[in-house]
Amino acid sequence: MCGVIGYQPCNPAVEAFAAFARLFDESRVRGTHAYGLATSARVVKSFDWREVTAQFDPAQPTIAHTRYCQSGDWHEMANNQPLVVGPMALAMNGVIHMGTKSEFEAAFGITCKADNDSEIFLQRLLAGQDAAEFIASITGSFAAVWLQDGKLYAGRNARRPLWECKVFGARWFASTRDIFLRAGFPEPTELAVGVV
Repeated sequence: MCGVIGYQPCNPAVEAFAAFARLFDESRVRGTHAYGLATSARVVKSFDWREVTAQFDPAQPTIAHTRYCQSGDWHEMANNQPLVVGPMALAMNGVIHMGTKSEFEAAFGITCKADNDSEIFLQRLLAGQDAAEFIASITGSFAAVWLQDGKLYAGRNARRPLWECKVFGARWFASTRDIFLRAGFPEPTELAVGVV
């Protein structure tokens, strides 16, 4: 399991930075191997979660990730998330394909840069596949937030949780209800299956 965070500012409140730091800290329960954050302007990956938290900018749509390694060696930073392909960045929790890199590339007809099966999603979007169609078609588990052309998207299938909360002048996404509550957010809502 991994932790994912999505942040879409509407009218960011002063509390947004502290709220992000708390949410990211509580998300570490779902992954302690590596950490990352992406906006349309930059990607930060680190083995120290505090380095990632310090890069949060409340004015930018942001995705963040706490990794529990299941695919690709986490010691190699290129395998850690957020993964970037073209104008897209992804923070995902789940398993799309349990095979090796060559096996999942063959199964989906793609070529990946990272040895991480989450990249399959981005490669399929780059090839023109609709995100909702992809999520509905896989037999694996999927919950993710991603940036595409500077816009934040979120989606999940029935095999992985994803929750949302509107507070502190923004729309937030996180992996579980408990993470939101432990981070001092009000009661969140479970995201419906599909794409937002």
